[in-house]
Amino acid sequence: MQILKSFSVVKPLDDWQALPAGTKIQEAVQAELDRWLPMFHGQFMLKIGALSNDLNTQCAPITHQFYVNKKESVSADVVAKSRELPFASDTIDTIIAALVLDYTRYPHQVLREMHRCLDGEGYLVLVNFNPWSFWGAGKLLMRFTESPLWKAGYYSPFRIHDWLNLLGFELVSSKFVGYTPPFRNLHWESVEWMGSKYMPGLGAINIIVAKKKMYRVIPLKSLWKKRSRLIVGQLT
Repeated sequence: MQILKSFSVVKPLDDWQALPAGTKIQEAVQAELDRWLPMFHGQFMLKIGALSNDLNTQCAPITHQFYVNKKESVSADVVAKSRELPFASDTIDTIIAALVLDYTRYPHQVLREMHRCLDGEGYLVLVNFNPWSFWGAGKLLMRFTESPLWKAGYYSPFRIHDWLNLLGFELVSSKFVGYTPPFRNLHWESVEWMGSKYMPGLGAINIIVAKKKMYRVIPLKSLWKKRSRLIVGQLT
């Protein structure tokens, strides 16, 4: 397995408040997620990581919602790594993964594992940092600090779209949110409004909604029989 990043330590975030302007970012993610939750149906939802668990998903008409975390010290429903999910294939209806890809050395493996677990037509919601934002630029300035922004992967949306397409996902939506600069204790509502209106691609967070494709398998034997009947009919 190729390791895409050379981080000495890749530690997942446990709280939105660990981010500068974390409350604003969480609110922006929640607002976009609320648009999609009523459209998700089924019996089982996975919320991978602490940030996913902090998002309110009660308005989704899904009976069983499980919080997955690799740490045994937290009150997770399931203790497991995101790249080794202990679920049978094709059994999960919706998976939410907030900043999971940004804080793992193995994004390909994580995506493959989520694809394996999802049922046909199941939905995947990815929340990722946007490298083309104030936050992406801020990463360069925070290189030698302990900021969690420096530890993040910042994979481009197009790159993630390619990964999803190769795995067999259909891209349903890709939207940017969160235009507040990465500084604490600053309330720049005007920047937030102007960013969303005039620079929509520069949001700090990219929210991707993808659906697992279903492929109908037609046995070659039945096709051959049908073709044979056509040929016989023509001869007679």
